[in-house]
This record gives sequence, C-alpha cells and structure tokens, in this order.
Amino acid sequence: MVQKIKGYLSCNYFNFNYLYSLNYHPFGMVMPGRNYSSDKYRFGFNGKEKDDEVKGLGNSLDFGARIYDSRICRWLSVDGLESAYPNNSPYIFVRDNPILRIDPDGNTDYTATVALSKDPKTSVIKKVVDVQIVYQVLDLSSGNSLSTGNVIAGHNTSKFDVNFLDKDQSGNVVDVEVHVNVSFEIINHVDQISNDKNVMFIVDDIGSQPTDYIKSDPVGRATMGGQQAAVEKSEIYGGSTVMHELGHNLGLKFENNPNDPGHSKDKDHLMFGAGQGARLEDSDLKKVYNSFRFLNDGKYEMGAGKAKSTSIDFLKNNNLRYDKDKASKAGIK
Repeated sequence: MVQKIKGYLSCNYFNFNYLYSLNYHPFGMVMPGRNYSSDKYRFGFNGKEKDDEVKGLGNSLDFGARIYDSRICRWLSVDGLESAYPNNSPYIFVRDNPILRIDPDGNTDYTATVALSKDPKTSVIKKVVDVQIVYQVLDLSSGNSLSTGNVIAGHNTSKFDVNFLDKDQSGNVVDVEVHVNVSFEIINHVDQISNDKNVMFIVDDIGSQPTDYIKSDPVGRATMGGQQAAVEKSEIYGGSTVMHELGHNLGLKFENNPNDPGHSKDKDHLMFGAGQGARLEDSDLKKVYNSFRFLNDGKYEMGAGKAKSTSIDFLKNNNLRYDKDKASKAGIK
C-alpha cells in the first residue's frame, strides 16, 4: 500500500507477480520439487519457449530449428546439417557437453562474448555481443600459395556492426550492440584445423551440384550454418565471394525467397545468388543476434567436435577441383 504523508510517499507493502523460479539439471531438465512457473510465463531453459501441454513443465523446448526434450537430452528431429557431421549422432545436444558448449538455435554454433551492463543514472540496460569468426585458410589451388593479405583483399570488409533496441524476457528495454569480426589465418596442413574456427579452402574450380537452385557456374560454396567454405582462387583478388560464403556459414536465410532461402532476391545484397552485391542489412545481423538474445555475461566457445574430418568430407563431397599434390602435402589423401 502506498500513501502520501506530509508531502512524501510512504510504502507499507507491495504486491508482485511471481512468474517463475526454475532450477535445472545440466542438460536442462527441471529439478522436481525445486521449480515454479506461472502459466503466463512462456520461457524455460536457455530462454527458449516451452510447450508444457504434453510432456509437463519445461520438458519440451522450441529452439527454432528443432524441438528439444530436456529429459533425454536429445533433439526430437535430426540435425539439418547431419551430412556435414557424419561422426556425430543427428539427435545429440551440444556434443554431450553442456558445460563447454551451447546450441543457440538447434542449428549451428560459433564463438561469442556477451556483456551486460546497466547505466546507474538512466537504468538503461546495455548488451554488447561480440561474435568472433576466424577462418583458417588452406590453399589447395595450383601455383603460388596465398598470404593472409591476399585473402583479406578479396572481400569488402572484415567487420559488421549494428545497434538497435530490444526487450528482455521481463519487458525491459535493452540497448543492443552486435559486432561481427572476421579474421583469417593461413594453415598448411589439416592437422592445424581447430574445432572452434571455420575452414576456407582455396581451390581452382568449383563444379555445380544437382541441388544448386541457381544453374550457373559457381565460384564459391559453403555449408549452411556450418564451418566449411570453398572459394575459387580467382575470386580472392576482388568481389565479395569470401563474405558471401561467410553469410552461408552464419546460416542467413530469406523467407521471401522460398525456392532458394539461402539467397536474397535483392541484386545489391551481399547474399544475392548471382552477382557481386555488397550490402548487408541490419536485419541480417539481428538474425545472428537472435542466437544470443537471452544469454547472460560470458564467453561462449561453441565449435564443432569433428572439424578436421568434416572439413575433409566437405572437400571431397562438393565437386571441388584442386592441386592433388598440394593437397597430399597438406594431409588430404
């Protein structure tokens, strides 16, 4: 009760809405007897929306790409990228390691640092998300090998930024900054491939595939929402192919292009399927942010478990032509 006494406000008591209190096991199952959740509160483990009708409180969670059952620590459908990870079960959650890894959307993973702060004067919440993407470049093309400078010169920028207002789970306004930083390092052998980094192969030619929607001669290829990409050597010295393939690795999709959701219809957009567009919209970076929307402070290392073997499989299964002798010296048989 709030009342006014001699010009001052006095608060004797107040009522509040107690929405939820949930304690979890490591894989997200709600601890029996140590939880409460109002019917009006829709979210659970990792900030994902719950479906409590069939399986009970917090046992079925919508991650976006797939539905997760926290009781058995498994997805209820196969990984859309299962062909890129043949050594892992397509139902496995975070490679069975919820301490070191998270899966923000049920689809893919990379490295990010999330920092939250609150302005003591204005009470505005600030959230900064730094996404660090490192490409390990393995040059298998004929002729002289590339240097890191050659690779960097082949795209328009190595940094993307966006600033916008969002709301957290309690409805508070959040001032969001997203920074996507891309860097490159040259490697000479597949044994140097690291699980928490992306891999880019430089090749002589990329052949077409039966599944290609655009029937033209491709100059780049990448796993959608994955870690691997390949670019023809001729594309390193100009254009935006390198960053275009990065967009595929980030899993960017376009709902207004259902026949080819991995490409934009806008000819000036970086993700246009046939051309040299350079523009990346703020809405594209917001899609990247959605994976980290409800995460708290921390650094999230989310690399795939078998980067070396999946990279070799990608190289062999995508109709890529390259110098076989150079590949042999790099450990690719």
